[in-house]
Amino acid sequence: MKSRSSLALATLLWLAAPAAADPAAEARTAMESTISGVLAILQDGSLSLPVKKERIQEIAYGRFDFETMSKLVLKRDWKKFDAAQQQVEQQIRRLTRGLRLP
Repeated sequence: MKSRSSLALATLLWLAAPAAADPAAEARTAMESTISGVLAILQDGSLSLPVKKERIQEIAYGRFDFETMSKLVLKRDWKKFDAAQQQVEQQIRRLTRGLRLP
């Protein structure tokens, strides 16, 4: 009888526990959401090019950590930069305004 109640308790605890998150599925969902948002903006014929660029930048700045990306790209050289140089590097990485949208 004791093993039955232990089994029942274990089953209840297992059922009550939240499902483990699948990191790959979460990443896929995040990227699909981002891509869908950008495509919707690009396909919206009622928006001017400057408005499209602004909205896409908002999505990019909300989704991507440009400081971390700069550090990863520069790797060990990042530590050689002083604070002002690091700031300039981050700004260069953010210069999406100069990119031309189709």
